[in-house]
Amino acid sequence: MKISIISTSDPSKIVKYSKISAEDLSQLSNDIGKLLAKKGHEIILVPDKGLHTEIAEAYKNNKGKKIYGMVPKNDTKFGIDNTKQYIELVDEKIEYDHWFDVDGEIAASGDICLVLGLSPGIMRQICALKYHYKFFNSKTKLIWFENTISQLIQKEIQEEIPIIYVNSISDLEQFV
Repeated sequence: MKISIISTSDPSKIVKYSKISAEDLSQLSNDIGKLLAKKGHEIILVPDKGLHTEIAEAYKNNKGKKIYGMVPKNDTKFGIDNTKQYIELVDEKIEYDHWFDVDGEIAASGDICLVLGLSPGIMRQICALKYHYKFFNSKTKLIWFENTISQLIQKEIQEEIPIIYVNSISDLEQFV
């Protein structure tokens, strides 16, 4: 199974606005990486700053199978310098032309999309799932750690993008 992972690039916002401490958030990231490695799943992420790269590091430390990194190869408008520091985590690159393409594909690229935190970028990425469901018959399950956000996502969005909320590794383990 392939699991795409989306998270905010600023974990301090999760601690500020949700019900989880910095220590528990760090432990959660480590436990997710460990669980996904133990289960033999592959992970997909954007090699950039954020919890997803902490999860990837834990995944690698626990002999995870494979990490795919989605990167824009030709984006001259925004550039790709922010990925250079994290690209060594990736076993195989999945190249797109621009960041807009990456944002439109990351959530739908796995059998499951795992989300931690909330930001405008996360909303952009998960909202693109609507079109994958509608036009490409995507079956990607969206699983969001509820304890990493200040409130549930609006019903207007959930109507078109079903969200499964979890709060712990044992909750997550039911789906992976």
